[in-house]
Amino acid sequence: MTLELAEQAKALEDACHRLLLRPDDALARESVARTIAAAELSSSLEDDAFVRGLVAEAQAHADSLAFRLEGVGYDCLCISATTAMLCQALAQLRLQLAALAARNSGEFGLRL
Repeated sequence: MTLELAEQAKALEDACHRLLLRPDDALARESVARTIAAAELSSSLEDDAFVRGLVAEAQAHADSLAFRLEGVGYDCLCISATTAMLCQALAQLRLQLAALAARNSGEFGLRL
């Protein structure tokens, strides 16, 4: 589950970076909207509270960005700001997932 979540976060973060570089690009906007729709950012009860919080924050920013991308009248600055907040949440999530994976692999190594 953690690996799949990290991969989805990476794919969404990459799409967001492309949109940040070209906020007026309709294809970049469409790509982010499709990636948001396809992503299933969710955590399980086994995940620690911090990961669950980061997933909830990323999902909220993704929902907000999707709404703005579909809406009429949102300027590039508003979309860029929302995209940047999503990128930041996704980056924090991926770092936390990597730290947990490293810690878990270290724990398994000690038990052998």
